[in-house]
Amino acid sequence: MNIDPSFIWTAFLNLLSAVPTTLLITVVSVTAGFVIGLLTAFARLYQVPVLSQLSAGYVTFIRGTPMLTHLLLIYFGLPMLLEVLAAGMGWKFDPAAIPMIGFAFVSFSITAEPICRRSFARACWRWTGGNSKRRIPSV
Repeated sequence: MNIDPSFIWTAFLNLLSAVPTTLLITVVSVTAGFVIGLLTAFARLYQVPVLSQLSAGYVTFIRGTPMLTHLLLIYFGLPMLLEVLAAGMGWKFDPAAIPMIGFAFVSFSITAEPICRRSFARACWRWTGGNSKRRIPSV
């Protein structure tokens, strides 16, 4: 077995071309996850009547299922749902027209949300010196 340095260099350069896409997925997903996490944290922190229970169920579901399940549900389930909705509404919409990177954005932001929500809630609790009358909701 021989190691071919020219092949390794070529493969490395091909991998470098994917770095901008990787960074784009990371930035968009973390930003979307932060926004979703912020909204659910506020809903739980201020105990908004319906939103608090919905966000608790959402976070429990997302934390309780593996990320691969999220990817499969979004990759296969979301296009099927959009196709049924489009047919029911009479729209001419092809779910295959949605770029696959869009599914990655949605999936990774959903997965990042509970982490951001918990971090934000913990930061609010520490900012008040731990003496806040509002209890940090446990998830």
